[in-house]
Amino acid sequence: MNLLDVISPRCIKVPLESRTKKEVIAELVDLMVSVKKLPHRDAIYEALIEREEVGSTGIGHGVALPHAKCAEVKEICVSCGISPEGIDFDALDREPVHIFFMILAPRSAPGQHLKIMSILTRFLSREAAREEIIKAGNADDVYSVLCDLNQNQTISKTL
Repeated sequence: MNLLDVISPRCIKVPLESRTKKEVIAELVDLMVSVKKLPHRDAIYEALIEREEVGSTGIGHGVALPHAKCAEVKEICVSCGISPEGIDFDALDREPVHIFFMILAPRSAPGQHLKIMSILTRFLSREAAREEIIKAGNADDVYSVLCDLNQNQTISKTL
């Protein structure tokens, strides 16, 4: 599975307008619903909020990966939002979150969201990659950084 297969510049928002955890989730849901023409916006939002109540998806280093499995989703979908100022997302390290990747997966596809989360955590484990994404001025710039990260990952796998 390739990250670029499940995200496009249209699913990236720079900068986010949100200032709270719930607002970030709502903003990314609204973006995804609009771009992917998904039905049942409220059910998708509630699934993500319920997942956050189990434990924060703010994984640290300024990154959060809100995710949920939803009956309303027929294929894996990813959206991204960037907040240069940072947002309190109850992250594990208690630091503000700047980079958000929301992952929606169908209930019928076990493990797909875990593969995407693995790819993202590998990409975002490097401070330089996180800094490039935060500095990106628009959705196309973020997508370009993701393309570069994906290409570098592909190259290192073949070496």
